Amino acid sequence: MKNFSDKNKHCFILGIGIYGGTDDTKELDHHISELVQKHPEIEDLSLRTNEDINSLSDVGLQAVLSLEGLAKLNLYNSSITGEINPQYIRANQIHTLVLDECPSLTDQGIVVIVQAVTESLKSLTLANLEITGEGLVQLTEEMKNLKSLELSSCENLTDQGLSNMLRVTGNKMDSLNISLNDSLTGDQFHMFKDKFAILR
Repeated sequence: MKNFSDKNKHCFILGIGIYGGTDDTKELDHHISELVQKHPEIEDLSLRTNEDINSLSDVGLQAVLSLEGLAKLNLYNSSITGEINPQYIRANQIHTLVLDECPSLTDQGIVVIVQAVTESLKSLTLANLEITGEGLVQLTEEMKNLKSLELSSCENLTDQGLSNMLRVTGNKMDSLNISLNDSLTGDQFHMFKDKFAILR
């Protein structure tokens, strides 16, 4: 684990590998919970686990999202679904959220996480996921301050799902990445021509 900190910022970058049996995920969740308890001041957390082992589950995610001062969260190769109890989420100041290679993450799970983050979210990356986007219609006010949205390599993303996302973003968004999504036809893009006009 690398820890970069000064009096203004606490940044943890973790590359974790735990081997040897079926309880790997439980062990990792335990270590993450301990880290959160020992360092409640964490503002920036990046967690990447090896691809050939079990990884962070919803138990670990629940612990991470109890960090009240968390501003940036990057999770790569986790087994989270996101369908956790929002009652215990305290991380409502996240402005940058990256969820990459989380094959079990559901549309509903994303809704739970984003609704807990509330209106602080400025940058959202959802990459290499199995989501369709169609369940994200429940998001309303939470996306209005979004400036950057990435939905890349989400093979099941549908035109309707993308439309749901774009419909709830405000007029502050200036970056959109929907590359490597062969399932998109673009049939509904005309509905957002004014929004696309301001994108770079």
